[in-house]
This record gives sequence, structure tokens and C-alpha cells, in this order.
Amino acid sequence: MLKESEERYRTLLSFVTDYIYTVEIKDGKTVSTSHGPGCMAVTGYSPEDFESDPYLWYNMISADDKDTVRSLLKDILQDKQLYPVEHRIVCKDGSVKWVRNTTVRRYNEKGDLIVYDGLIADITEQKRLELQLQHAQKMDSIGTLTGGIAHDFNNILTAIIGFASIVNQRMPVNDPLRGLSTT
Repeated sequence: MLKESEERYRTLLSFVTDYIYTVEIKDGKTVSTSHGPGCMAVTGYSPEDFESDPYLWYNMISADDKDTVRSLLKDILQDKQLYPVEHRIVCKDGSVKWVRNTTVRRYNEKGDLIVYDGLIADITEQKRLELQLQHAQKMDSIGTLTGGIAHDFNNILTAIIGFASIVNQRMPVNDPLRGLSTT
């Protein structure tokens, strides 16, 4: 029974795409971090990996998104309004995932920031679908533009053919240029 329960738990955990982390703050500096068991499904790293390397989470952030996350950390410490931040991480297996990082502060009775909790949601599939939609919208726009250009070009050609036909009708039958125009 215990073995079945463990297997069921592992199966459920493999489908979890969100996890919670906690960062303890003392005197405005990070003292410790802990990551929930769901981190394994999202990042490939275990809670123990994060515990043994306090900079692992920051090092996982895509180089292109480090400024975005630094800005979030600054806003947390400066008591500014917080919003969910989307950024990429490089997982243990080298794959890149998009995550939404939502944070909430906790204060002690004196009003000092002592902890912030975060929820990491894997939004990779959502981002992939957004990119597909953007691509489809671009292709639709190109199709509309191409159709408009073809229509305008056809109008110009129709006018040219019409005038060529009028000129052809007014040319004498034995005019050597008559054979060059359309009938």
C-alpha cells in the first residue's frame, strides 16, 4: 500500500507545473532560500540542490532576463508594488522554460521585511502557443497585404489592357504596329 501511494505521489508530482519557494531576509539581505518539491518537475533540480547552492536560482535565469529579475528583487526590498514577472530559466537538462514568478512579502510585528514567498508557474506551453498565434497573425496580415497588392496590380493591368484594346481598334488594318497590341 505504501509503495502504491509513493508511486501515485511521484506520478502526480511529475505533472505539477507550479511550486512555492521562500526567501528569508535579514537586514535587507538574503539569509536562506527553500524550494518546494515541485521545483524538481519545473527545473530538474531538487530542493536540496537549491539549499546547497544559494545562487542556483539566480544562475538559472536566462542572461537576457537577469535585469528583469534584478528589478523584481529590488522592488521586493524597496517595498514597491509587486506584479508577476515572466522570465526564462535554464533547467538542469539544459532546456529553457518560461516561468511566471509571483511574490508576496511577509513582515514581522515591527514592520520589517523578514520573508518573501514566491510561486513559480511553468508557462512554457502558454508562451509557445502565444508565439504560434503571433506567427499566424503575421501570416494573415501578409496574406491580406498580398491580396491587396494583387488586386491593385490587377486594376492597373485591366486599365492598360483596356486602353491597348481601344488603340488596337483605332489603328488601320494594315498598320505594322497593329500586330504588337492585344486584340
